[in-house]
Amino acid sequence: MGTSSIYEGPIDKKSLLPSDYNDLNNEEQEYTSVEPWKNAKKLMSQYITGNNNNLKGVVKNYIKAQGGSKNATQKSKAGIKSTINLGQFFSNIKRNGLEKTFKDLNIEYRGKDIHEVLSELVNVISFASDKNDDIVAKEATIETLSDLYSFIEENNMYISCLESIDDEMFDVLMCNYMSSYIWRKMLNDLESRFEEYSNDSNKSIEMENEFKEYIKNTVDVKYRELKLNVGKFDEDTINNTINLFYSECYAVLGGTI
Repeated sequence: MGTSSIYEGPIDKKSLLPSDYNDLNNEEQEYTSVEPWKNAKKLMSQYITGNNNNLKGVVKNYIKAQGGSKNATQKSKAGIKSTINLGQFFSNIKRNGLEKTFKDLNIEYRGKDIHEVLSELVNVISFASDKNDDIVAKEATIETLSDLYSFIEENNMYISCLESIDDEMFDVLMCNYMSSYIWRKMLNDLESRFEEYSNDSNKSIEMENEFKEYIKNTVDVKYRELKLNVGKFDEDTINNTINLFYSECYAVLGGTI
C-alpha cells in the first residue's frame, strides 16, 4: 500500500514580502512569511489522521504549493516521458508487431517468463535514476506493468497477447499509469504515508483508495476530453499533447478549471 519509499519532499524558501509591497510610502512595513509547502503537508497529515476531511482542499493546496498547474507540469518531466514511452511501446506493437518492437528495444523475449520480460521493459519505459521524480515514474511503471502481468496470468495468456491488446485495454493501462504517477508524486512531495499516520489500518486503506479514486476520476475525464488513444502516440505532437494533458489534470485538481 502506498509508495515503496518516501523521499524528502520540497520545502519552502525563506521568502519574506512586505504586506503592503505595492504601496510606495514611508510607513513601517510588516513582513509575513509564505509557506505553501508547510501548509500543504500539514493539511495532508490532518487528512490522514482524520482531523481534516476536505480531500479536495488538500489536493488544491498541493497544486498551489507546486506553483500552479504549469509549474506542476514542468516538475513532472519523468512522468511525462514515461507516459510517452509506455504509449509508444503499445503503439509500436500495434503497428510493427511484437518481434520488431522488442528487437528495437534490445529485449529478447523468446523463451523468457512474462514477468522477466516485463521487468526488463520497466527500465526501458522509465530510466534508472536517484532523482525523486525518476523514482516515482519508475514506481508507477512497475505498478502499471504489474497490472498487465496479472491480467495476462489470470487469463492464461502468453506474451504474444500484447499484439491483441484492444483500445479499451490500452486506455485502461494508460490512465492507470498517469493516475498512479500523479498520486505517487503527491505522496512523495508531501512526505506522507497513510499507514504511518493512521491507527486504523482498514480506515487507512479506505482513505487511500478514496484519494486514489479522486485523482483517477480526474485523469479518466481529461483522457476522454483530449481524445487520447493508441494512434495519438504515433504523432509528432505527442509530447505537446501529453504535456497539455498533465497541465489540465493539475489545473482541475488545483481548482482553476
